[in-house]
Amino acid sequence: MSTEAERPRVDRTENAGNMAENILRGPNREAATPAQLVERLLKGSPITTNELNPMQITNLKNIAKTSFMATVVGIACFPIWGFADSQADEKISGPMKGLFWRVDWSYMKEKRTDGAYLEDMKKNLSSNSCLGGIFIGFGWNDIEPKPGEYNWKFVDSVVELARRYGKPYKLSVKAGIRTPEWVYNEGAQIFSYKKTRGARGWIKNPKESHIPIPWDPIYLKYFKKFIEQMGERYSGDYNCIAVTISGINSRSAEMHLPKGPEDIREWERLGDYKGKIVEATGKLTDIFADSFPRQQLCVHLAMPIKGMNTELKSILDYGVKKYPERFTAQDCQLSGKSDQSQSVIYQLIHDVKDKAHHGFQNVAGWTGDGLRDQGSLEMTVLNYIGVDAEYLEVAYNDGMNQDFCRRWVDEVAKAKQMGYEEYKASLIQNGKYVDGHRVKKALRQRRRRQFPQFQ
Repeated sequence: MSTEAERPRVDRTENAGNMAENILRGPNREAATPAQLVERLLKGSPITTNELNPMQITNLKNIAKTSFMATVVGIACFPIWGFADSQADEKISGPMKGLFWRVDWSYMKEKRTDGAYLEDMKKNLSSNSCLGGIFIGFGWNDIEPKPGEYNWKFVDSVVELARRYGKPYKLSVKAGIRTPEWVYNEGAQIFSYKKTRGARGWIKNPKESHIPIPWDPIYLKYFKKFIEQMGERYSGDYNCIAVTISGINSRSAEMHLPKGPEDIREWERLGDYKGKIVEATGKLTDIFADSFPRQQLCVHLAMPIKGMNTELKSILDYGVKKYPERFTAQDCQLSGKSDQSQSVIYQLIHDVKDKAHHGFQNVAGWTGDGLRDQGSLEMTVLNYIGVDAEYLEVAYNDGMNQDFCRRWVDEVAKAKQMGYEEYKASLIQNGKYVDGHRVKKALRQRRRRQFPQFQ
């Protein structure tokens, strides 16, 4: 099978993309239905940029494709969508760069009931020059609570602001525990488990949860349909530059699956679970690639189940080889508590840093009580530049904290100018360096004392 790098591409000028961006972006757009816009075009009436919202370019194109008016509309509308198509359909999106602000519906809490996040975003995006883009996260069950009934209100609202303020964005849908219940009613197999470990260690009184078995054909069938719907809606948007390869996960978009002792016995009962997870991940990678044909394909690397080191490398190799221009490897556990250079996922990122785009997401945050889990900013920067990372996804509150954003940007610039070894030496000299081996050993000893039943 040929890779994307081997397929011929049509070269287009940057001017075309910039013209399309200027045409499509405009303040205070008023919504008009695509049908109304098409009707006015056929009558020769002009359409101003104020009358277009971010989704209408795709809707107009679809109407033109499915009617006898296609030729007329195509000619009349070329200044509106012709350049956008050349950019969206034929040119690969550039990689994520700098700070990406995590705006995730799952963690909005009270802000999502009164729409407060929109006011937060308008204020921050208009004044925070350190933000390079937006991470838009949501659960599958948030968008499709019933089969074929989609509510894109949250995503559309954030996309609209991304376009208004000229920010690229990445889409990230969570399945796992966020899989709609109707999928199980349709026959998808359930994997029941108790979450025994969280971000801060073992949980003493775990609660019952369930996810679909990752390779179940019914689950994959309906998740594929959802991904295709998402792609139809957003893949043509110039600002949409990346999408998370999800579906092999439990609580987040990372590749974590239930991995307690009882869980592993259940996986073993299902037979060849490692090979089936690798195969399902390949299928999902291809589904996302087909639905988002120009976007970066970002995998949130994690050890799905203990002992899958070789399989995880195979998953990474598959994406790098098949989608060399678009594959992005991400570690979501970037921390400043110690030197992470010996961790498994960090080493995988290091191994592909010259072959694939790559970046991080913070394990916690610096704003609020997340500081005790995130560690120092300087050690986080050391781990970041250790693999020449291209971007960092930060928590919502960190993205709102403009003082932090400026500190991060300045410290990264300083560290890069010094170089990894010199920056590390300066941390050692100033007593700020934390050895990863010593921290890991102490942590293991503490866990054995606190939770002997899970050893």
